[in-house]
Amino acid sequence: MKTIKALSIAFVAAAVVALTGFAQAGSERSTAADLMAVKFHADWCGSCKVIGPHFTNLGNKFDGKKVLFLTLDMTNESTQRQSEYLASALGLGKVWKSHAPKTGYILLIEPKSRQIVGKLTKKDDFKAMSTAIDRVLARSR
Repeated sequence: MKTIKALSIAFVAAAVVALTGFAQAGSERSTAADLMAVKFHADWCGSCKVIGPHFTNLGNKFDGKKVLFLTLDMTNESTQRQSEYLASALGLGKVWKSHAPKTGYILLIEPKSRQIVGKLTKKDDFKAMSTAIDRVLARSR
């Protein structure tokens, strides 16, 4: 249990660093995220099973881009509590309160304002999801 808790804390810390950004040693380049793609997931959710592979493929497609992909897991009480902590640490408390424990969708969130700028569901195929993310990223430049 202590190992799981330590890993959860490390994950939250890494996500916060990725989101808030930091200067690399000897570089002025910022690594702050321009977009958060937050999947509301549960293992038992049929819609989650449909969008899961798309979410993984989106992470691969946008690797190296300033997009933070994260999953808030509603599978059971323990994962839900950890996800609530993660959401809170990332400043997504209001989003959490208005969307949890619903599952089966991805919210696109602008990191600075914490505003929802898009919602992706099982009705969207990979191309539509990818296009939606590209549009948000183009607006943030």
